[in-house]
Amino acid sequence: MSMDTRASTPRDLKGYALSINGRAIAPDRLNELELREENRVVLKPPRGRRARASLHVDGVEVLDRSRPYDDSEAVEWRWRTSDPAGLHRVKLWIEDVGEYLFEIYGRRLRIGVEPYLEELREFSLNLIYDRYGLEIQGRLGGWYGYLSEHWARLKPVVERISKEPQRRLHRERVEKPIGEINKIDVDVVRSILARVAEGGVEGDESERLREILGKLVDRVEVEEERLDHNTAGNRLLRQHIDILLSKLRELIRTSEGLDEVLRRRLRGSEGDETVRLAREFLSNHELRTGVEALRRRIEGRLRDPRLSFLRELRGEVRPEELMELEANPHYADLHRIIRRYDEEAPDPLLRVKMPILKGEPAEIYKRWCAVKLLEAVLGLGYELGEEQVVALNSSSVEASLEMGRYSMLKGEGKRINLYYRRRYGVDESYGSYTSAKWVSLAVEAFADGDEKPRIIVLEPRFDLEYNEEKFERDVDALHILRDAVVDRSTGERLVVGGIILHPADLEPMRFRELSALPLRPGRVEGLTALLGELLG
Repeated sequence: MSMDTRASTPRDLKGYALSINGRAIAPDRLNELELREENRVVLKPPRGRRARASLHVDGVEVLDRSRPYDDSEAVEWRWRTSDPAGLHRVKLWIEDVGEYLFEIYGRRLRIGVEPYLEELREFSLNLIYDRYGLEIQGRLGGWYGYLSEHWARLKPVVERISKEPQRRLHRERVEKPIGEINKIDVDVVRSILARVAEGGVEGDESERLREILGKLVDRVEVEEERLDHNTAGNRLLRQHIDILLSKLRELIRTSEGLDEVLRRRLRGSEGDETVRLAREFLSNHELRTGVEALRRRIEGRLRDPRLSFLRELRGEVRPEELMELEANPHYADLHRIIRRYDEEAPDPLLRVKMPILKGEPAEIYKRWCAVKLLEAVLGLGYELGEEQVVALNSSSVEASLEMGRYSMLKGEGKRINLYYRRRYGVDESYGSYTSAKWVSLAVEAFADGDEKPRIIVLEPRFDLEYNEEKFERDVDALHILRDAVVDRSTGERLVVGGIILHPADLEPMRFRELSALPLRPGRVEGLTALLGELLG
């Protein structure tokens, strides 16, 4: 049923949660929050469910939809609007749940760190998949094939175990109502003897004793025999199924990350590139569908009533307990299949790690400026030769920015090195005569055959209140850097320009070769032009 007003919409989202830019919103009130021209809308389902939904804003369906990289059960939309301020009507439809109407009153966002993090993350993912996308896809496909073959071998063994599970008789003392006791033994009497009498109990007095006890106590302790499924074989099976499900969830997360990158690239592609990306996208989608189907089949075995005892089992299997499995053919086969799984496993999936996203806001802004600096130089027609942002090890690929050179580019008879936290020391061929000078970002351009570069120094200031007065103070600092960094053999100044980067809503400011340039998401166009001018 369609809801036309906030008053008529249901209030209960049935355990689902909707947020915009990280802020939770509700259908039964006016939601006031900060918006920007691109907003992240996320629907999270209740635990154990997978969200399937559509979203309309101001009567238009939001088609840019994907699964968040960190939560493959949720749905994420990218809602873009040219006018974030004012009232917006959001209509959410959740499959098998219903339709909800939200009213949003937007204020223009006072820029925080989140937009910078999002662009840093997008840049890092693109770089990771540029360099290691084929490796990631290869390992992903290899693991899916391996898990499928492994489950085909394991499934008949699990079926045999479901028919004849390992169990043992277990004696334990339990507390029961006195009326359910068929036999009163000495141990039962001893548990309450202090309240009855001292001495033994004759067999022909048991009925009389039961009557006496019934008046004194309601429950007594007795020893019973029970079937116990908590055996090494059953724990091994439960532990291995948990390992398989965890690995399948890891495959899904990796595939979702690949899906996010491919969707974004498809939107900006043309011609043959579109065809190639579409094939990769469809191949990845088919693989993810297969992985999810395999996960559901394995989880279905845990719901088999004959294997219900597995759900109660916890704990590791000790090495000495494995010996007892050889006496039972089903569990001996299980143990052999698990050993083979460990011995023949493919190379680990490459997990994506992003230290580049961690740190204080000023540090995040500095890294974001480093990325925009690289993009600006690429915009001048240079080609990326080397980059030290992404590194690969045996089980992960990591995006980070460390002190030193992070990119090298070539073009137009020049080689350009980009540095993050550059140190110009007193012991280098070009540097400082007096003491080491530190620069947040540096561009060093070498003409073919030259050993000394033209240098541009850049200092990011994460200051929304940056103004002309602050620029005047920064000009003094930039002058010091300009005068300090020289060719030590000739004394020639090498710094040809200095730029302060800031996110404030100002026009560019300039004093000779020194500038203050506003740089924030949605406003980056001036950097390329200024670099082109300074590099000649």
